[in-house]
Amino acid sequence: MTYNTLNDALQKLNSLTSTGDALKTELVSLVKQVSVVTEGVSINATTLLYSGKINGVASFEIVKTMLNDPNIRVVDKTIAAQLLSSNDFLAKVAAAYGYDADASVFRNLPDSDPAKQQGSPYEVQRNTGHRSHESPDSASSIQATR
Repeated sequence: MTYNTLNDALQKLNSLTSTGDALKTELVSLVKQVSVVTEGVSINATTLLYSGKINGVASFEIVKTMLNDPNIRVVDKTIAAQLLSSNDFLAKVAAAYGYDADASVFRNLPDSDPAKQQGSPYEVQRNTGHRSHESPDSASSIQATR
């Protein structure tokens, strides 16, 4: 099933009741089922993937100047990005790692915490580029593909 609206994805997210590793698996599975279609963007739009800094400027600062261009597709414009940055999603990730199910608890974890490392549902979010503006030590790049 593909979730084409944020409301549908949040309903599925909030229906998840497992814990620990089972919840981690369910979160990753859910993320893979959420639409990355970008409304209001040309079918032939250039897709930008970005991370890190370029000449000392966060790549997000460069990309955000292009967010309203219908010929540019970035993950920030998708339902998936909205889900991944939602308090509900971050709270579920925190719960999956044994913390209180609270987005603010998760946000205050150090980047070295396992909940924010490779293989975590949160890392799926980071790999989308949506958070890259908050990760100044990541590799610097903006890639364009069609």
